[in-house]
Parts: sequence; C-alpha cells; structure tokens
Amino acid sequence: MPIITHENDSGNTGGITLETRQNIIDREVANAVAQIHSLGYHCVELSIEFKDLVNKDWTPLSVVTGDTSDPICVVSTRNEQTGRWEEQGRTEIIANKTTGQFVKKVFVKYRFEQPCQIRFSLYDCDDSFKSNDASNIDISRQDFLGYAECDISEIVGMESQTMTLQDVPKGQITVHVMPKPITNDVLHIFPHFTNLNFRNFCLFGCCMSGASVYMVISIKSGQDYINVYRSDYVITTGNGFFPRIDLEVSKLGNLDVPFRIEVYRFDNPNSVLVGQVDTTLNNLMRSERLDLYNQEVQRRNRRGNVGQLIFDEKQIINRPTFMDYIRHHLQIGFQIVVDFTGSNGDPKTPSSLHHLTHVDPSSPFYTSGFETMSEYMKAIKLLYNVVHGYDSDGMIPLWGYGALIPTSNGGKINSWDFAINGDDANPSVHGIQGVMEAYKHALTNIELSGPTHFAPIIRKVTQRKRDEIAGGTIQFDIITILTDGEINDMRDTIDAIVDASDLPMVFLIVGIGNGQFVNMKYLDADGTVLKASSGKKALRDNVQFVKFNDFRNNPFKFSEEALAEIPEQLVDSMKILGKMPTDFGSAPAVESTHVQIALPPSYRESCANLGGSEQ
Repeated sequence: MPIITHENDSGNTGGITLETRQNIIDREVANAVAQIHSLGYHCVELSIEFKDLVNKDWTPLSVVTGDTSDPICVVSTRNEQTGRWEEQGRTEIIANKTTGQFVKKVFVKYRFEQPCQIRFSLYDCDDSFKSNDASNIDISRQDFLGYAECDISEIVGMESQTMTLQDVPKGQITVHVMPKPITNDVLHIFPHFTNLNFRNFCLFGCCMSGASVYMVISIKSGQDYINVYRSDYVITTGNGFFPRIDLEVSKLGNLDVPFRIEVYRFDNPNSVLVGQVDTTLNNLMRSERLDLYNQEVQRRNRRGNVGQLIFDEKQIINRPTFMDYIRHHLQIGFQIVVDFTGSNGDPKTPSSLHHLTHVDPSSPFYTSGFETMSEYMKAIKLLYNVVHGYDSDGMIPLWGYGALIPTSNGGKINSWDFAINGDDANPSVHGIQGVMEAYKHALTNIELSGPTHFAPIIRKVTQRKRDEIAGGTIQFDIITILTDGEINDMRDTIDAIVDASDLPMVFLIVGIGNGQFVNMKYLDADGTVLKASSGKKALRDNVQFVKFNDFRNNPFKFSEEALAEIPEQLVDSMKILGKMPTDFGSAPAVESTHVQIALPPSYRESCANLGGSEQ
C-alpha cells in the first residue's frame, strides 16, 4: 500500500496521512530498540537452528504418516538476584521437523556489565494448533526436547555457536547472534525559520515586539506522538534561528519512517501551536526548506503555510556502537594487578585481606577447585564472570606490586611491577583457574612490603600496549588494579594515567577492605579532566573506581557498577585511534527472514518492563 502525501505549493511534503504497514512495523521496532539502547542495554537477535531432535511423536503409524516432533524454542535469561530463569521470547512452532531452522528471531536485551546466562529450551508442541504462532502455548503442557546454556558474552562476537542439548539422548542447536538493526548515527542540523505567522493567536498586538518560540520533534506511537527532541526558547518577530540539533537517528526510526516537526509559541503558562509538518529523514535530507501548516489558520484565513523551516546545514554522522566493534571481532582483554603491600596484613591471620576463607558452593564467588578464597579472589571472580567471554584465547596477564620478590641470586628486591607467574616476558595465565592458582602460589613465595605505588605498573602496561599497537595488534584492555588503601605516588600516577589516555584501555581500580580511598575517587575524574604535571590533559576519562565492600550485601551490583562505563570508554578510545569496526574484520552475516505481519509481543513487553520514556 503506497504512502499518500499532500504536495504543497513549493513541492514539499506537507503532511503524510497514510503509512505502509512496513513503516509502522519499522517505527515500532526502532522505537522499542532505541528506548532499550538509551537505558544502557544492548540489543541482539537470536537466529536458532536445530538438528537431530528426539522424536516425541513416534508411533508405528508415524512411519507412514511422517509425524515427528513439532518443536518450539523458548529463550530465557537468568536473573542473578533471584536465580530464576525469565523468558525473553520464543520462536514459532515448526510442524513435523527434527532438523531445521526457526524463522522467527528472538529478541534479547542485555547489559555488558551484568552477567547474562542464557538458556535455550526446546519443546514438542502437543497441543492442537492451527497456526505456527507459539505466543499463547502453555509450555508446561508440552514434551521436553532438551536445553542448552551459555553466557551471552561467549556468542555475541561469534559467527555461530553450536551446543549439545542436555537431559535428552540426542539433539543440538546452533545459535547465530545478530545485533538489532539500530544505528547510533547522529543527525546534525542547524534549522532556521522565516515568516512565522504566530500573530493569528495574539490579542491586541501583544506579539508585535516578539514572542518566545520553540521547536518539537516527535514520532508516532499508536494514536499518540512521543517527543524525542525539544529546543530551547528563541525570541523572534518571525525570522530567526533555532539551536543546532544533535539527535540520534535511532530515535526517528529508519530513513523512511514519518515523524513530525512542530513550532510552538510560548504564552505563559500555555503553549500555542504555530505550525507543523510531517516528513521523513530521507525527505528532510533532500529538502532545503519545509512549509509549516496550521489547520486552524487555514480554516479561518484560507491561507497556505504559516512559515518555513530552512535547513542549510544538515549531516548524518556515523557513530559506531559498542556492539558494532564486538560484532567485528574487537577483543576485550582482562589484566589483573594485585596489591601485595604490608598493609593488607599477614595472609596467615584471619584479619588479612589475603587470608583464605571457606566459600559456599552456592556463592557467586565460588570457583570449582577453590573452596577457600581471599577478598581479592572474590572481586576478581565477579569481574571475570562478566568479561571472560569477550577474549577468545582466555589468557589473562597477572601482575603484582608492593612486595619483596625472590631474585636469581637468592636475594629479594622490592617490586611494583612484577609478573605473578614469575615470567615478566609472558605474564599471562589461562582462565580463572590459572589466576587463582598463580595468586595462591605467590602468597607462599613473596613477602608483603610496600609502599603503594601505581605509576610503575601503569607505565609498564602502557608501554606493552604501545608495543602491541606498533606490532599491528589492537584490542581493548581492562587493567584491573586492586588495592587496600591510598597510594604514595599520586603525582606520578596522574602523569602515567594521562600519558595512557590515548590508548585503548581503561584502569579499573577496585578498593579492597575498609579504606577511605580518597585519592582513588580523585583519579576517577567523572566530569573533570585529569592534568599531568607537564600541563598535558587526559584525552578522555580512562579511570573507574569502585569500592568492593560497598556491595557486600549485593555482590552482583559490584560488577555492574565497576564495568558500567566500559562500552562508552571502548568507543571513545577507538575514536581517538581513528579505528572503525570494519578495521577489525567483517561481522558475521546471517540470512534473516522476517515475517512482516505484526510486531512480536516481546518487543512491547520488553519496553514495558523497562519503563521510562524518551523526551
């Protein structure tokens, strides 16, 4: 069905009265995804294949009739607070198939800084069904065909992930992960207006000396319009300029989704519509000017437009997202730096922050094979739970500082930048088990000392990063520095942090114990810019500080707080390097076949559950 438009005298689109069904769907999807994205969530679609499922419908007669299982896949994520699995969406029903591919993609929202275990549960639909819509099927009444689980971080950067189904004799699924087709592009426009006729609403010439006007941009949602932009007030007698607009394109939907621009006159305490125009982003980018109309004015005076908006400057600037880089295989490395200064206390005493205590297997800190853990180990484990899937080789550089370490001649030296595994040229260990083993071994082979200096280890990892880039390797690194108190080389530390601000890494400082950590809070310069003793300013905020004990009663919130800024910091660092997502390879291409009938209920439900609105 075509879009029916009204052409005004200047040939511009004055109003859109009817939309295609596709535009309505595109706009609703874009609105839902934009809302979720604005709240810090990343949006992915899951395309699911199945192979060699158990045939729950087998009977001797089925050999003749061809009856086999009628699979549905339910996708759930684990609520880390309650331990419950919460459904995110489900596929359609496919009749009589034990090997095939679901057409309907399942929409999932997740946050980088939160662990996200995901489960794929397959069922054989035993209910009588007249269509393949599974949204109203009671899953508890269907036959179980098995399940598979993984962390979403393990699959977001992969072309596909194949998993064997559990609790059944056979069967497997292959999951393709596609980012939702949203854009983080920004629309830059500098609108000005001419011949605004707001005097139709003024009494006794009150507007002759000027009036306050402002502009609103809104998108249609159902029968209502939702504001996505509102300008500041401008005093004018009819001609003038609105402030420059920087608006995320995702808030407007795709290039052909209609939206509305309105100009209001503010007459305290009320606002009166001067004129409006319905347009699309494509039309806006092609047009030099748009006519504003007001039905009330047209009805009374039979005149045409009530003014014009002119767009001399307009540009859409590409701004890649965190997910763009991940989908193009940019790796996120995890490096750990542990405080071995004497202020931690003797590891053999229960009051020491390095003392190993029993950990319950149900605890989020628990690591298989390590029934005892220190405070440092607990913090490391929570962070590892989130970030480990973003680094394909699983190798973790492990450093220490503030200890007396053995030398080759049998002596000891004080060091602030040593490899915990004893190999300075290759300080990496594999996975969380490797970290725990090396850390516990170090506790029995080094002597706690001091004082607390950050600058040496920061300069060492900075130089290693520069060498990697010079050798053609680029990845983003989270340098996690764990400490029990204040540092004694504050000036040198600031200089080192500023020097590293052009590199793709962030210093995540984790306070262990009950210290005040005043200097750490200063280094986490949110809203300010760190300045080196030379006068050089940091190019970006590359420090985040979190106190572990603040989350003693809610450990899941610790990783959320600690890692919340990582996606933005990754994007900012790539911008400084001048690297686009495509510099890291091609994103996996997956054939996506959508049934364009109606917006899946999971989109609306996800937004309703999130709450909030964009203004």
